[in-house]
Amino acid sequence: MIDSLKAHFRELKMEQIFNVPRFIHAIDNKGNDFSLDIEKEQGQFVDRWTRGKGDLYIGECLVIEVEVDESFSDFTIEWFSFNGDRGNGKVAIIAIEPKHVGIQMDVRFELRSKETWHRLHGGIDDMLDIRYRVFPPTQAINDAKPR
Repeated sequence: MIDSLKAHFRELKMEQIFNVPRFIHAIDNKGNDFSLDIEKEQGQFVDRWTRGKGDLYIGECLVIEVEVDESFSDFTIEWFSFNGDRGNGKVAIIAIEPKHVGIQMDVRFELRSKETWHRLHGGIDDMLDIRYRVFPPTQAINDAKPR
């Protein structure tokens, strides 16, 4: 009986103290497909070194699409890179330029409900960081050579 009650409240999202929208899935055009852990208390972090693939090169276009728990509909999503790229919505499109070169090129998505309170500091309810590596032009040439 207890387990059925727990399952019922879990379906209604009432088992959570902070009942707000959360990121549940992300994909990119590099072939990465990430299922996310909504049980994490803090925001999500995906380092493609440990989960995924897809080094980036100048001239490429990175496309990332996120999915939010479908039981919520009243929220906003903002995304940005730490290289100055910014946008809104579930899809981030970033043209890779020399300013992105480095061992860490992070793209962050921030999710905000319409509540007057929020689950995380800074007025957000969930956060997703995805880290890539961007090669300089000379490194791209060296990587293309067979070993």
